[in-house]
Amino acid sequence: MQSNETGFDWIPDLAAFVRQRWPTVAVTTAAAMVLATSYIVVARPKFTATATILIDTQAAASFQQQPSVADSQFANGIVESQVEVLQSAGVAVGVVRKLGLTCDEAFLSNGHSLINSVIGPIQRLFAAAVVPTPEGEETAAAELLDKMIDVKRIGASYVLDLSVWSIDPEMSARLANAVVDAYVEAGLNGKSDNTRRASNWLEQRISQLHDQAIAADQAVQTFKTSANIVTTDKGLMNERHLGELNSQVVLARAHTAEARGRYDQTQAILRNGLFTGDVSDALQNLVIVHLREQYVDAARQAAGWEAKLGPDHVAVTTMKARMKDIETQIQSEVQRIANGYQNDYDMATKSQADIESQLAGLVTDADATNNNLVRLRALQSSADTYRSLYQNFLQRYTQAVQDQSFPISEAQVVTSARTPLRKSHPKVAIILGAAAMLGLTLGFAIAFCREAMENSSASIRKTAQIAASLGIPSLGMLPIVKTRQRVAAAETARPAGDRMIGNVPETLRQALLSPTGAFAETIRGLRVRMTRTHSGPANVRVIGCVSAEPGEGKSTVCANLALSLAQSGFRTLLLDGDFYKQTLSCLLAPERLSGFTAVASGTIPAAKAIWHHSETNLDFLPADTGARQVDLGSAQARQLIARLRETYEYIVIDMPAVSADALSAAGAIDGYLLVIEWGVTPVDVVKETMADLGDGHFLGAVLNKVNFAKLARSPAGYYSPLAAAKTPRVKTAA
Repeated sequence: MQSNETGFDWIPDLAAFVRQRWPTVAVTTAAAMVLATSYIVVARPKFTATATILIDTQAAASFQQQPSVADSQFANGIVESQVEVLQSAGVAVGVVRKLGLTCDEAFLSNGHSLINSVIGPIQRLFAAAVVPTPEGEETAAAELLDKMIDVKRIGASYVLDLSVWSIDPEMSARLANAVVDAYVEAGLNGKSDNTRRASNWLEQRISQLHDQAIAADQAVQTFKTSANIVTTDKGLMNERHLGELNSQVVLARAHTAEARGRYDQTQAILRNGLFTGDVSDALQNLVIVHLREQYVDAARQAAGWEAKLGPDHVAVTTMKARMKDIETQIQSEVQRIANGYQNDYDMATKSQADIESQLAGLVTDADATNNNLVRLRALQSSADTYRSLYQNFLQRYTQAVQDQSFPISEAQVVTSARTPLRKSHPKVAIILGAAAMLGLTLGFAIAFCREAMENSSASIRKTAQIAASLGIPSLGMLPIVKTRQRVAAAETARPAGDRMIGNVPETLRQALLSPTGAFAETIRGLRVRMTRTHSGPANVRVIGCVSAEPGEGKSTVCANLALSLAQSGFRTLLLDGDFYKQTLSCLLAPERLSGFTAVASGTIPAAKAIWHHSETNLDFLPADTGARQVDLGSAQARQLIARLRETYEYIVIDMPAVSADALSAAGAIDGYLLVIEWGVTPVDVVKETMADLGDGHFLGAVLNKVNFAKLARSPAGYYSPLAAAKTPRVKTAA
């Protein structure tokens, strides 16, 4: 099964709510608009002048040796800081002093307003008494100026808008330009002061670093002298000497090895013979070469002669002797050469030992020098550090002096403030629009609250609720009737025994005054129901008008119903049974001498206590003026009502709000007419009333004091079948 609900089912409910509650919203909105208009009329106009400033963080970059580079986050912080500086008390005090605002009445009048005139005396009641001083007046003027200043950053740019309001347009422009000048001047003075303090500190620090650098260099030189460390362009002297000796050792060892090789070779020749194959290669000596040539020639001749002449020939023997002599000469020459090689070898060995001894001494000295070099490097590093610091601080000092010579502000005035041509406050369109929105919002909030309170009270607002919640018929709805004072009686004295009802209040005869109105229509509906019930088996003739709470209008309904019945030709008696309030008795028979109690007790006959209304032939039995009354449920009261039944067709009794009297009279009443105040009386209270009345027969219930003007804006479910679709406004005669 598909649901018939849609997403727009709430629209009719909302329309009904607006139709019903629009007066509340309209009144609240109108009140807000009236307040806003009143504020616009009484508010002092203000004029705002605006100056534009550019924060250029790189303004002095061309005068710096190393321009600063800042990231975007740091730059944003700088701009936001300048916004706070512009609104600071220091800038405001500078403007106050420069323009002499403490004595400027035109400026001080900016602090006078309607709110301050109300709050000021209250604050002074709780503030301690302070004697005004020049410093205090200056501070007060600066605080006032600070309230008049507003600084805004334009987006994420470096541009600031400085606005100053005043009741005088020329003053606002003058103050804005003065604030900008004071801000720029304060920035220059601050930078100059910082640079001067930095220069003084750098100058002292440079003097200290100069002395420390010189002392460090002197410590290096003193240590070199004490440690015998000599430096050259190519390094330490002992390192150079060590390298040279190392080279000499290598050469000396090579020379010794060479000399020993020659010596060993000559010794081998001497041991192995003079005419081996390697003699001429080993001994490159001209004498030996010549002698060997002679020896070879002699050996060749001796061999030839020996072959011809024989070995014993004198020539052969002589030649061999010569060969022996040449061999001796060669051996002597080789021995001489060997002795020379031995001398060379001994000299080379001695020279090598001497150089190695010197090298060993230098190596020993180098170990000590290396240990000293560790301390020397530390001293040199300290000296280099002090020298670097000195140069760095000297550079910074030069830059600080240069910055002090060229004071450049980071703030540039893009646009100076001009005299405004129109007021900036109050903004009529914005105030009226805000007031309208606030009024609508507050109106709807109040309407929703009232709707919630009315719904939470569970009061009866629909005729359908009577049958659904109470189980009795709905007899209609009666509009609100304005209560007016009863018309004064004639000045002529009333004759003795005159019990004629003269002037009936308009509320009690509303059904007669406006026979075409909603009130009369509902009363006629009640009369029709009463007459039908009278002709039926129920035989309802004694009708008790009852309500759950006092003040619901049952006396008015009771009187109008009785008058309507009487006017229709029915013999009708109206009986005031509300002995506590006696509303009907006071209004219809103010000069009564006796009433229901006297008749019920048999003191006087009913004819002498009943009052008569000549226009409708209605009879009225008032309540006694005495404090002691007869209970409606007593036997005397029951007997009296029984006797009255024989005379009247209808007896309408105005009963008290549910009490012991109403409960005790249940046996004497044929039917109850329940009067319920529309939208006020809770359903639970009405149910308790019906339960207290027990088995009493309820003819039905009527909703009284209905606001038909409000009801016309309500959904269709609020209308009563007996109410006219278009109900005219109830008009009462004067």
